[in-house]
Amino acid sequence: MARRIDTAQATAVALRTALTELVAGEGVARRSAQLRAEARAEGGTARAAGLVEEMLG
Repeated sequence: MARRIDTAQATAVALRTALTELVAGEGVARRSAQLRAEARAEGGTARAAGLVEEMLG
C-alpha cells in the first residue's frame, strides 16, 4: 500500500493524483479492512495506550 514519488516530482497535483489512485484500488480497501480487523483483535488503541503507559510507568 504505497506509491513512490520522487521529491522533485512531488507537486500538489502529483501527490493528489497518487493518493486518489491509491485509495481507489480494490486491493487497498481489502488490505485496509484486514489491517483494521487485526488491530481491533489486538485491542487497538486502548491496548497501545496501555503498553505505552506500562513502559513509562
